Amino acid sequence: MSKESEIVKGGLSEARTTVLIVGDFTHEGLTAKIQGLGFDVVKKHLRSSPANWLRIVEIANTLQAEGRLAVIFAYLPTPSLLHLVHSQYDEVRGALIDCFEKAGALLFVHEDNFTGKIEPAPWEITELDEETMERLDMPWPTDTAASSFVYTRERWLEDNAGCITKALDFLNELQRRKLALVPFRKRSDVTLRMFEALEDAQAGVFLRLYVPHGRYQSEQFEDFLTMFSRYLRDVEGKEFSIDANRTLRGTTYIFKGRGDVVNVEELQEAANRFDRFLALSESDPHAATKMLEQAGISSTEAAFAVSKYARGLRRLNMEVRHEFQRRRLVLNQNLESELLDAKEAVLLPMPMEKAPSSLFAVVGNTAPVTINIEGSTLSGVLVQAINGNVNYTVEDKRIIGLIEEIGDKVEALRLRSELDRLKDKATQPEERRTAVQKLKSFLYGAAKYAGAKIDEVGTELLIKYLEQIIGGG
Repeated sequence: MSKESEIVKGGLSEARTTVLIVGDFTHEGLTAKIQGLGFDVVKKHLRSSPANWLRIVEIANTLQAEGRLAVIFAYLPTPSLLHLVHSQYDEVRGALIDCFEKAGALLFVHEDNFTGKIEPAPWEITELDEETMERLDMPWPTDTAASSFVYTRERWLEDNAGCITKALDFLNELQRRKLALVPFRKRSDVTLRMFEALEDAQAGVFLRLYVPHGRYQSEQFEDFLTMFSRYLRDVEGKEFSIDANRTLRGTTYIFKGRGDVVNVEELQEAANRFDRFLALSESDPHAATKMLEQAGISSTEAAFAVSKYARGLRRLNMEVRHEFQRRRLVLNQNLESELLDAKEAVLLPMPMEKAPSSLFAVVGNTAPVTINIEGSTLSGVLVQAINGNVNYTVEDKRIIGLIEEIGDKVEALRLRSELDRLKDKATQPEERRTAVQKLKSFLYGAAKYAGAKIDEVGTELLIKYLEQIIGGG
């Protein structure tokens, strides 16, 4: 069978965007969702030959090269995680994981595995029928997991001790890579995140940033985003937009793109280009006009665009300065002047005038929740003057502290946004649940980044706190 005929097997259209599901997770609702969004689907088993794993890689690479890969879902409950480390896959395992990383796949791993716990699946130590398992919302058995012989838990752990150690080491390796690991306990956890990813893929969503109302420079950040998105569409001709979803407490900015701006890395590159263009429009309008003309824009339109964006930059910088002065006055009324002078650069960071995209970092500033002045934390009035209308608990501050240790500041801002969205009770319930999933994934990995054990960074307590916010896991 040729490569092309295998990809379209089962009625798949070669021209349609495709979802690749690796592992034994499927149900009618998921299939209906995929088809309803206009996608085809390819399903491949992990419990198969090494040659089939290489075929998975080939299919994924082909779809990605053709621009037809919507998303890869890899369902890795405990039995599948154990199966992944079997010696027969030693020569092909790396290629499969490299493929997942390259494609930005979502890997669903049982939550207990992140804490170093490997337990037998329910069907391996007790006899449960499918109806009972569905009622209890348990993960499905994999194809060959069911056996006529039922182990005791102790016997199962003893017989699988070596494989368990290898599986946990392998999971640690996955956490050190740039892979999207999604903790789950129930089938519904997996379905919920899959649905969100499918809807995002269909709409071209690649980033959500939440900014509480009243946060320092939040209005200026929105003005910058308006200018930035207009520049990408009108000047660079990109298919790009930023939607705003507002609640009483904050705004979620939803970044959508096709073609050249479809991920965070490309967004950063585009923001840098915009910064350079704005700086050139202000310092050398003639050169900026020539640059646009060379990009195929008429001389009249180019000159108008340069003038418009130069004015926009001057107005934005003026508003940034006014916002700084206004917030500084609030702080000055509550702090001694010498204390404010010592902390001002941290409390009220100023965006760079020639790089307005630095507003991304400013609205993500977390300093007010961690700075102490004369031995006590900032008062509620001062914190609100910078953070906006969001109150952080001790647990929130601990999570934010861990987020601040991330070298990737855009990823840090994204995680901070998930925490703020979670705390906004007006956020849709399913969105709050997926926010908890993303924060859990980060927290389980945070200990690895710090070279510490999970209990040393208080991960379990923070996980319980997140679950309490939404009324349980």
